[in-house]
Amino acid sequence: MAGPLRLSGIASGIDTETMIQKLMKAERSPMEKLLRKRQKEEWMRDSYREQNALLLDLNNKVSKLRLTSDFTKQKVSSSDDAKVTASITKKNSTTQYDVSNVQLAKPGTGVSVKFKVSDDIKDSSTEINSSFDFTLKGNDGSDEVTISVGEKDTIESVLNKINSESSKTGVKAFYSNTDKSIVFTSQVPPTEENTAQESAIKITTSGGGNKLNITAGEIKQNFTKVDSTGTPESNYTKTGFTGAQDFKGIVKQAGKATVNGIEFALDSKNTLDFDGMSFTFKDNIGVGDKKIVITTAKDTESVMTAIKEFVDSYNKVIDQFNNKLTEKVYRDFYPLIDEEKEAMKEKQIDKWEEKAKSGLLKSDSILSNVLTQMRSSFYSPVEGVEPPKNTLASIGIGPKKSDGLGSKFDYMENGKIYLDEEKLKDALLNDQDRVIALFTNGSGITSGSESFKSQGLAQRIYSQTNAAMKKIGEKAGRTGTTSDNSLISRDIRDINTRIKAWEKKLKDKETNLWKKFSAMEQAINKLNAQGSNLLSKFGA
Repeated sequence: MAGPLRLSGIASGIDTETMIQKLMKAERSPMEKLLRKRQKEEWMRDSYREQNALLLDLNNKVSKLRLTSDFTKQKVSSSDDAKVTASITKKNSTTQYDVSNVQLAKPGTGVSVKFKVSDDIKDSSTEINSSFDFTLKGNDGSDEVTISVGEKDTIESVLNKINSESSKTGVKAFYSNTDKSIVFTSQVPPTEENTAQESAIKITTSGGGNKLNITAGEIKQNFTKVDSTGTPESNYTKTGFTGAQDFKGIVKQAGKATVNGIEFALDSKNTLDFDGMSFTFKDNIGVGDKKIVITTAKDTESVMTAIKEFVDSYNKVIDQFNNKLTEKVYRDFYPLIDEEKEAMKEKQIDKWEEKAKSGLLKSDSILSNVLTQMRSSFYSPVEGVEPPKNTLASIGIGPKKSDGLGSKFDYMENGKIYLDEEKLKDALLNDQDRVIALFTNGSGITSGSESFKSQGLAQRIYSQTNAAMKKIGEKAGRTGTTSDNSLISRDIRDINTRIKAWEKKLKDKETNLWKKFSAMEQAINKLNAQGSNLLSKFGA
């Protein structure tokens, strides 16, 4: 539907559009307040979520220090990583493992025979142009299969025929493009238990010209217990196969290793699980060779790293929250609306909004309370740990003092924490149980001051950050959530509803003003026309 006719001061001489804009500006004042309020609410929501992200990082860092297992990790070292490595899988009973007499497990391969094809055949897709049959048989228990080759066959099609029968014959074949040969391989490798000779590949031929140069013959293989070096090997005998090249099979070899004087069988991957350790063997260690020593020790470095990361994250929270709680409020700087931004440069907008955003969380109770709680967590003793070594300062974690670290916070430091790394490392090495208790002690009491007193630092901070994140989430929601029913989001939705109502009201108001001014212009036009008519009559 078209809007009302707009007559802009032609008859009256009034700048109707400017006048209506001024009238509407006064009418828009309540909606502009809503726009500014919505922007402020959005800024506050985003600022809360930024603080929640810091708390989440701290929560993640401290969660790595809540369990006894976080402090009892061990590191493993090998005197020769090229031959043996190990890792801890469960609780182990000793700190040293001597490894000797290692024989790696090896897979076996069967014997093979190779026939060089005629020069007429350029590649595996060239037609053979000759017809012949040959029979193929593997070990003594396999079936004998006849392979028929026709003139239209290629090496590829012949290989498909051979390999499709491999489950019966125990023989497979492939084409070597390097030396233009077909290779037949027995799929039954010799084993240490197999000492009797048996057929591995047997071929008989018949028919016309054989451009694949496959000849009749037989290979038998067996296992001889040891060769001159004490290593199992495969022997074989060959008859026939004129012009062919043959290859010895490799005996499947069982793996074994001696660990702390006990001989173990290795699996096919040359690994061994023993005494909570997983060993991986990479090379043989002969009788009389230097033994490989695997040692385990307390992994204080990983614990130190986790504690440092926790303290760094905690101090970031302390700095950021204190800044937000004490930020100056610039009451003369309010959120800008679009019309105001259009009259400003980008740098001017940035500087203005920096001041407008300042102090949004000044004296916020959620941030203030969690800071107070976390400070208390550091200087309050842990019940159940014998004094005077029942504080974090006793193991090198606490506020800075002129003579070291203490339990009371310096007002100027706002609760920042420092580490005495030498003192902490010594405690981890020589007083591990106390360190574990100071961090991980729990309580059967689920709430209240008694629960707090008996909790370790990590348990305290973890609970406090969880509670604070929950409160902030209830007030400002979480980034990325599709359904947000937080307090601020509900306020924003309410403001949006009111803004839409005002937009309709203002549109109707502006339309009504244009109607009135247009009616006035039309009336003046009519009067002017009547006046002109009278003047023309008098003049006549």
